[in-house]
Amino acid sequence: DQRDRSSDILSLDAKFRYLDERTGELKLFIEDAVATVDQLRKSSAGELHALGVRLSQEEREKQLEDVVCRIAAVANEQRLVDGRLGANLSGVEDRIAELRSVHKEMAVQSAETLTQLEKLKTFVDASLRDQLT
Repeated sequence: DQRDRSSDILSLDAKFRYLDERTGELKLFIEDAVATVDQLRKSSAGELHALGVRLSQEEREKQLEDVVCRIAAVANEQRLVDGRLGANLSGVEDRIAELRSVHKEMAVQSAETLTQLEKLKTFVDASLRDQLT
C-alpha cells in the first residue's frame, strides 16, 4: 500500500515536470508571438517597401489577427495546464495528509508495541528471578 502511494507521488512528480516543460514552451511561444506583433507594429510602410515587401493594410491586419488568435489559443492552453496543476496539487496534498495520518498511526502502534515489550521484559526478568530463588 505504501509502495502504491510512493508510486503515485512519483507519477505526480513526473506529471509536474512535464507540465513545467509545457509551460516553458508556452511562454517561449507567447514571447515569440508578442515579438512578432511588436515587429509588425514597428514596421512602417516605407521600411516594408524598401525591403521589397508590399503588404496591404488588409494583409497586415490579417497577420495581426492570426497572431492574436495564436496568443488566445496559448492562453487557453495555459489555463488548462494551470487547472491540471491545481488538480494534481490538490491530489498531492491529499496524499500527504493521508501519509501523515498513516505515519501517526504507525507511531502510536510502535509506542504500544514498545510498551508491551517492556512489560514482557519485566515479566520475564521477574520470572527468571523467581526461578533462581
